[in-house]
Amino acid sequence: MADLPNTGSDNSKAAVARLMAELRAVVARALPRAPPPPVPYPTRSAHPAPTRAAVAFHMKHLEAISAALVALVEITAEGAFKAPRRRTALPKSPDEVATPKAKAKGTMRPRDPTAAQAALEGEVFEEDGVDWKVLAVVWDADEEGVVVWYYDVEMAADGDLSEDEMGLSRTEGLDLGPLESVRA
Repeated sequence: MADLPNTGSDNSKAAVARLMAELRAVVARALPRAPPPPVPYPTRSAHPAPTRAAVAFHMKHLEAISAALVALVEITAEGAFKAPRRRTALPKSPDEVATPKAKAKGTMRPRDPTAAQAALEGEVFEEDGVDWKVLAVVWDADEEGVVVWYYDVEMAADGDLSEDEMGLSRTEGLDLGPLESVRA
């Protein structure tokens, strides 16, 4: 301890100058820059000698990824979204065009809903700030599958619609505003 310079006993400017003189010998080189933040997509290391076309392609690719990320953030701003399902088969070759296959009517046998599906009846859930209530889970011949019927609770109350009236409109094929369905 005796060989260390006495810092802090005099004025601060002299102490800082003395500290800088002593530390210059200890520090060999400046600290490296902070690493960049990770990118949200996979990347490869840069080529040591890329062509102009490769650089242009890479920049165009980065712009497309950035645009896709911006679109994704806009879609998911509410916290969740429902992605559409592909309804047609993908083509096997670039020359082939994807065409939907004709489906024969009546290919699905009618069946009762599973116990888990039937248990949904009467359940209340919230989606996009709207309270919904499941009215019925039944087989639908037109959809050739089990369909969940649900309604907007507030809209039904505003229209003085009972569950019996909505059930009747469901079986009779009438269109009521609060009543919707989705295939299970």
